[in-house]
Amino acid sequence: MHNVRAAGRVTLRRRRGTLTYAVREVPPEEAGPVLKQYVQIARPTRPFFRADKDAPVEEFIGEADRHPVFELTLLA
Repeated sequence: MHNVRAAGRVTLRRRRGTLTYAVREVPPEEAGPVLKQYVQIARPTRPFFRADKDAPVEEFIGEADRHPVFELTLLA
């Protein structure tokens, strides 16, 4: 399943390991600082954001509806 919102969980595979996580979409106030940091380090993504890399966090909070952020919690 590719819709993380609907599934509520995601399975990630890396090399030979597989881990399953519960997901929670974070609210815009939490997503803003994450998006700002992401744009700082992931240069190729910058054209997809309206906020400039040096913009205040408030501008990235406004981007959260276009760029959702999910918190992953490892399931036992």
